[in-house]
Amino acid sequence: MMNFKSTLWALAFACVAVSCSDDVEDGLDNNEGNELNGPTTYMKVTISSTPTTKATGGEEGDNPLGEIGDVSEYKVNDVTVILYKNKADGDDVVTSFNKESKLVAAGYKDGIAQMETSNEIWHSRTTATVTITVTDPEQANSFDGKTYGIIAVTNLGGSNVLCDRIKADDINTGAELANFLQVNAWNKTNGFVMSTHNDTYSGPVSIFDKVTLKAGTNATNAPTASVHVERLAAKIRINEADDITDFIYTVNKGEETEAKVRLNQVAIVNKLTSGTYLLKRVTSQLTDGYSDLPADATNDLLLGNELAGNEGIALNYVIDPWTRAKENITPNESNLADRDGLEGANLTSPSTDATLSYDNDFDGENYAKMWNDFSGVVDLSSNNDATFPLHLAYTQENTTSLKMQKNGYSTGALFKATYFPKKWAVTKTIVSGTTIGKVEADDIDYNGDEEGTGYDDIGSSTVVPTDFKFYVYEGNVYKDYEAIFNEFVWTQQEPLDGQADVTIYSYTDFTDTNIENIKVADFFNHLLAEFSDPFGYIDYLKEKYDTDKDGKYDSSDANFAENKLFDANDAIDGNDFLTDERKGKINAVVLPYDGGVCYYPYWIRHASNNIPTKMSVMEFAIVRNNIYDMTVTGISGLGLSGAEKPDPSKDDEEDKYYFNVEIYVKNWVVRSNSGIIL
Repeated sequence: MMNFKSTLWALAFACVAVSCSDDVEDGLDNNEGNELNGPTTYMKVTISSTPTTKATGGEEGDNPLGEIGDVSEYKVNDVTVILYKNKADGDDVVTSFNKESKLVAAGYKDGIAQMETSNEIWHSRTTATVTITVTDPEQANSFDGKTYGIIAVTNLGGSNVLCDRIKADDINTGAELANFLQVNAWNKTNGFVMSTHNDTYSGPVSIFDKVTLKAGTNATNAPTASVHVERLAAKIRINEADDITDFIYTVNKGEETEAKVRLNQVAIVNKLTSGTYLLKRVTSQLTDGYSDLPADATNDLLLGNELAGNEGIALNYVIDPWTRAKENITPNESNLADRDGLEGANLTSPSTDATLSYDNDFDGENYAKMWNDFSGVVDLSSNNDATFPLHLAYTQENTTSLKMQKNGYSTGALFKATYFPKKWAVTKTIVSGTTIGKVEADDIDYNGDEEGTGYDDIGSSTVVPTDFKFYVYEGNVYKDYEAIFNEFVWTQQEPLDGQADVTIYSYTDFTDTNIENIKVADFFNHLLAEFSDPFGYIDYLKEKYDTDKDGKYDSSDANFAENKLFDANDAIDGNDFLTDERKGKINAVVLPYDGGVCYYPYWIRHASNNIPTKMSVMEFAIVRNNIYDMTVTGISGLGLSGAEKPDPSKDDEEDKYYFNVEIYVKNWVVRSNSGIIL
């Protein structure tokens, strides 16, 4: 795993001392202090927002320098500072923050000046003086010259959220602080909540942020400490590939051009909204990158770091409040209500009964209806003047075990696209007399002019005709039901080709204008009646007229009439046959693409093992303070039909994939999902 050292440089801004209750005391060992608030002392805190990066396992990600980000993403409006000690710590020693750590003091400061930025690893910094109020009476007269560990949290929006609760002894241990459920990781008013992050990667846990307090200090001569914080939120973005314009891709089959695909929109699915732990936690090191999630949570490391092996494969899990609860339910279309009833583990009030929730659940009757319920949809092809990378969403930490990396849990991107086939199969020669007709490939007309024109001019503004639709059967693109049915029935009737006085049936014979010319008995005596077509139409006719199920139509069948003709209600294009139930069954075999619309799901990788068909630890996950940058570099084939049904139980990685995505995760940590082939 790549190590790097933080370069710290300090800035000092105007310092104003404010305690949790806005009472300013004179300093340490002040016997005149407010008894309710406790004795106080001063310290200056320089707040540095951490870099972020990822694509392989481990802490640094793709780019150790990370990325500065927008002003709103690193601005600090307020800070809560918490001091802690462990039982075994000496006066000048602070050991790792853990569940048993004692919270001995707290302070809060708002109205902080704007942060500065740089290209250093810790890229943004600001300094504020915070009045620290003693919460542990045993420590009241013994601060002088002693060293304490620091936990800092920014942008909580008020001292009442956390500082006052620590002072009131409501939250007084490391476990209670770490288990604090922060429901909102960011908001437009107060910015991004950030909390302490360890930046030394020589081991699983390290202590970096600490302060040695002094007696008799004031706002001017208060000791200064640097704290390093990271955002509780993650960010998802998309880039346009270097050789791609307007998100339009060419699909090739061997040497032949098969289609063009235009990615029109994208939505982030399974965005966890129910909350995140205030402090990052990880499991202890695993034996390898393909190990199960440890069942025992007592060994989780608070403020621990992500670890990786020599090949960049993750060697531990990042834990969110629901990671272990997700082990209890394999999500599927029938149990998502139970999934959403999963309670978070080890939560500190007031949200001890919080249950799992997502925005844009990957679930629905079909892709088209699921998409219509989504929020936060971002246009792609119409963003011709966009500055890339294009922001898609902020989201909360969302992790699972290796075996639960399923579509019903993992955060992903769903792309809505228009697929423009170059050719489709059409009925070229209608059957004549006793001769078999032909279904052949033909160029598609996209501009309402001559047949086969307009394909080369497809662009971001191309609008398909209102009635444009194609169907896919056994991997081939057809213009309509007629071409599919004809290809099937003509293949079955080939033994009859050219025989005198033998009827060759085609799709048009069974439409409402022609079916009344066919005798029921003649059809049942025909070779075609021995088969079942892709639509189930022949079986429908047999079910209706062969009531005794003996494979023929005769006097033993109900309502038999020797010269009975089919009626218009029996038509292949009629409502009696094309019921909603039967349309659903047909769509499962013959996939419709209304307007050429299709869908491409992509499950966002946190730590790829670069093996497309084998999942590893933390491969599919969202982790705080990471940027997940996606770049679709190519599309390999046709996406999913709007009539297909999403399956929450599917593994995130399988033999079939649609596109390559490069993901970079950054300062912020940037994780690259690049080279996405859809």
